[in-house]
Amino acid sequence: MKLNFKKLFVLISILFMASCSTNPSNSSSSNNTKLDLPEMPTLVDNREENVKMKTITTLNGDEVTYNANTRKIVALGCAGDILSLGLRPLAVDGNANSNGYEDYFYGVEKLKNTQPFDPEEVLSYYPDLILTYDTMEQKDIAKLEKIAPVIPIYFSTYDYNLRISYLGDIFDMQENSSSLISFCKDLEEKSLKSIENLKIKDKTVTVFSYMNGICIPPDFNGAFVFNHILYDILNFGKNEKVEQYLNNQAQPAYSPISSEKLREYEGDFNIYASMDETDTSIPDVVKTNEGWKSLKCVKENHVGVINIILFSLKDVLYMADQYQSIFNAIEQAL
Repeated sequence: MKLNFKKLFVLISILFMASCSTNPSNSSSSNNTKLDLPEMPTLVDNREENVKMKTITTLNGDEVTYNANTRKIVALGCAGDILSLGLRPLAVDGNANSNGYEDYFYGVEKLKNTQPFDPEEVLSYYPDLILTYDTMEQKDIAKLEKIAPVIPIYFSTYDYNLRISYLGDIFDMQENSSSLISFCKDLEEKSLKSIENLKIKDKTVTVFSYMNGICIPPDFNGAFVFNHILYDILNFGKNEKVEQYLNNQAQPAYSPISSEKLREYEGDFNIYASMDETDTSIPDVVKTNEGWKSLKCVKENHVGVINIILFSLKDVLYMADQYQSIFNAIEQAL
């Protein structure tokens, strides 16, 4: 599927800028089941105030010396993981989703420029340490190194154990990271149990969306978290046509599916991923599509709906709302 990382990041950035007036976790009906999920631990930064110089080898193989107790941090990615750990940087990635999570972002500014970042804006915070995502190019890291020590952190993996434990090691906050990892594991286990209780084993799920036509959102470099939750954690399957669509490297991402062939992509359960930040219902341009109207799930009014914005980031901060949203969408699709 032709969609490189930078183009994907731009698309997600557009979605987040559009979402500034709404909380994407509020897309569920009040009639939906509220899962008995664990509450995320409220973690605080208990590091001492004194300077504590530390040298580590980064993910890129570079040796970096920095003050492990500094609060003067600018983070260009992974804000949800960083804030969940109890850290409060001076500024974070401007694309971070703060809607509904204001308590975590209290006192934390958002950068106006993230992709690409503006070295002058980063410098204006006079950071002692810069955290960035592990996919940043070395030439860009070199620009940041002129301002302060730079440590790339895990961004592109769903392995929360790896992401959070690495952050804990950077700041010697292993107690916090252990608590957060335990929360994530408990959340996954309880969510899987809730799905198993629905007695819907060995079923397929298809997630549709709309971009210049009805399409299936990509699963490129973990583009959207619902793919990971549905297929890797909750063990749903994809039908053969959906598998072929997502794995087709010759076609652009979000390629429209013709009305005549749309039924071939229908799963046992079907979800619509809304890109509209103000209205998470299925839009008229989809409802009036002849292929859409021909789907069995549409005829029987069994289509779940999620807000795609909520699933644009892997960060721990959003996990509980993501699992709750997926469960409610499956309930709607039964």
